[in-house]
Amino acid sequence: MEESSSTLKELVIREICQHTPLVFSGDDPLGLPQDNLLSQFAEKLQLLFSRGTPSDVFFKNLKDEGGGSTICGHVFDRGDYFYTCVECRADPTCVFCKSCFFSSPHVQHLYKMFASGGAGSCDCGDVEAWTKDPHCDKHKPRIHTNQSNPLATLPDWLTTHGHEFCHFIFEYAVTMQTFKDWNSLSPYFKSKLEPHYKEDSFCLQVLNDEVNTFDAVVNLFINALGVSNKDSLTLTYAVDKIGRASVFQGSQENCIRRSSALSRLNSEVIPLIVAQHQQCSVFLLNTLLNICCQTPGLQKMCALTLFVTDIPVTNGVPLLEYIFTVFPTLWRCVCEVWLKIFLQTVFPSDDTKMLFAETFIKKYSEILHHPVEYEYKEQNTLKIMSVQLFTSPTIALLIIENYQSLLHILDC
Repeated sequence: MEESSSTLKELVIREICQHTPLVFSGDDPLGLPQDNLLSQFAEKLQLLFSRGTPSDVFFKNLKDEGGGSTICGHVFDRGDYFYTCVECRADPTCVFCKSCFFSSPHVQHLYKMFASGGAGSCDCGDVEAWTKDPHCDKHKPRIHTNQSNPLATLPDWLTTHGHEFCHFIFEYAVTMQTFKDWNSLSPYFKSKLEPHYKEDSFCLQVLNDEVNTFDAVVNLFINALGVSNKDSLTLTYAVDKIGRASVFQGSQENCIRRSSALSRLNSEVIPLIVAQHQQCSVFLLNTLLNICCQTPGLQKMCALTLFVTDIPVTNGVPLLEYIFTVFPTLWRCVCEVWLKIFLQTVFPSDDTKMLFAETFIKKYSEILHHPVEYEYKEQNTLKIMSVQLFTSPTIALLIIENYQSLLHILDC
């Protein structure tokens, strides 16, 4: 049965609006969802993506046709172990995650092991990163699949349907994550959130500014909010770990009063329903990433959606360029999920990687001068993408030839 993009959009937003107030509390400092409803929500989203086919059957059919993902792209968290094969690496920046390394021939070679500081990604599957055996057993490409055009391995209906699904998830996410005030919301999203909007339900969000010390923030919360030392530690930990936390809930007037008492910190007062949808937007991006990393065709379909220009909040600017522009204003866990989307959907394909490089070079001076204090430490900045681009011989040569990248870099 055919369905229009508007019908799909309405089905997705209906599930989002139905589950968000139930699954995401909005006032939980750690942003932890209600586990008993979360899996149900994720399953309903997956069924909308697959048009009702159970996930195990749906992904098995796609992998039978086009094979699984041939690149890992796992983004390292702080403390993750990673490995480099001294005998086969193209340069010292080429690494495997633990899972890929121990599923590869390199485990029999001379190698080095490191603990990550929280930056970089696995290079398994990148043929330019290794002189031989670039794939682990899990990511070996199937010989008969169409590697040059992964989209050709997808059913015709899924190419269109999947793009519309990705398009709306991205539109929803950037709209919620760049929220300024209620009146600035588009009429469409305002109409969807309005039934849950309450004049006396606001929350005070504190953002990690990387300026105040952990102990100083603990004391500020105790004095300004009247919370116990234990609760203050929980709030401060959430601000440090996630990049932002809801520290008080109440009327807009009371939230503003508490915000004044925390004037040393970077804070904002927003409607509770918006805070809930902001939490949901992170979950949706992670869910979409889990879906689209199943096969090369889905990866490329998702990646191409990042270059659309018809998302209202971007005002005609390509989505990827808009994300680059607002990146310093996003909080830590949001930065992390966007970086994962870039690395795990854009970089597996040379043409989307080249499109990404074009935008990156265009915005390079702005990216280079992004204030690190708003990007939650160096490992979560867009600057780390330069390693992925400039150490790839093919991409580096093309951006020098086609985009005068040396001039852009020297001008910085």
